[in-house]
Amino acid sequence: MRLLLKTPFLQFGRLFIETLLRNEGKLMARSFFQLVEALERLQAETPHRCSWRPPADVYRTSDGWLVKFDLAGVDPHEVQLVVRGSQLTVAGVRRDAMVQEGFASYSLEISYNRFERALELPFDAQDMTIETEYRDGMLLVRFHHAEDKTSPRGEAPHE
Repeated sequence: MRLLLKTPFLQFGRLFIETLLRNEGKLMARSFFQLVEALERLQAETPHRCSWRPPADVYRTSDGWLVKFDLAGVDPHEVQLVVRGSQLTVAGVRRDAMVQEGFASYSLEISYNRFERALELPFDAQDMTIETEYRDGMLLVRFHHAEDKTSPRGEAPHE
């Protein structure tokens, strides 16, 4: 029996399963294979499944904070940024724009598909100004302390 396997997990387990099928563990191997297929169906049915998490760096700067996300190959128009209190979430999708009809993969190490990364920041970003820049595959998110232009009653601040 030759198994048709669709995911890296199943490809990795192919040798194990085929060995069990050839030997005395046929029932156990079939049960294992059915379990893996059920898990794959569950993953496919789960909405907004993310296949990778971009790495991030957080820096303290002289006037605020800088957060960098490694988003090489991601179209900036495919990125969403959400800030709530001290939580920063970046989500989007990286598509393989190089694949053409007739291509056959030899080696695949780059993650494509949806991504999401939520960071708990060491500060509350509610009262900060936020600037974003996408440069050389890096999403740069700068948080600056907001300048208080008026006093609480709407008067100009005293100096």
